[in-house]
Amino acid sequence: MRVRVKDVMTPDVISIEPDVPLKDAAILMARHRISGLPVVEDGRLVGIVTESDFVSRLAEDDRGLISLLFRRGGYEVTGQVRDAMTPEPLTIGPDETLEMAARAMTSHNVKRLPVVDGNARLIGVVSRADLMEVFARPDDAIADDVRRGGVESLIGAEPGSVAITVTDGIVTLEGRVGSVTEKRMLEEYSRNVAGVVAVESRLDAAFDDTRLPPM
Repeated sequence: MRVRVKDVMTPDVISIEPDVPLKDAAILMARHRISGLPVVEDGRLVGIVTESDFVSRLAEDDRGLISLLFRRGGYEVTGQVRDAMTPEPLTIGPDETLEMAARAMTSHNVKRLPVVDGNARLIGVVSRADLMEVFARPDDAIADDVRRGGVESLIGAEPGSVAITVTDGIVTLEGRVGSVTEKRMLEEYSRNVAGVVAVESRLDAAFDDTRLPPM
């Protein structure tokens, strides 16, 4: 079964409200060693504030949104989260694929995506690190998933009827299955196993059930 965003996301998300002082947001990010905070109001995601937002606002200090006050070798940041946050941030749904999440992060040059439900309520965050953990799975773990979930459970074939080898995430299937439909099902299942880069199929089918006359 294809891995979804909800399978790898972090559900316990540290968030902040828009009326909280920016200084508190900075302290919260430093304390938890995170570079961004989803901004939530009445349970719904309304923005996101990141380190880059702080830098941008500091550069625009002449607008009065942020003041820099020299205090014992450091700086004090004033203003509210809503003054610096990025409104309507890029999000993703929990049932989207990891490929979709990866494309969104790459095309928009972001490291994480807030995960929201159909009512725009924040339910998690998925990061590049979460994706890397999935796609960096060991080859033997991938092979075991294909064998147990695909060969044995999905098409009900004998464990030794299909030879499965995995090298650097590339799955090779060899052997003979009962029908063309089973062959296609196993190939598609293998493509959707977490960590699979590609599938090379050398499977044969005992008969072509796709050519059977209609009932």
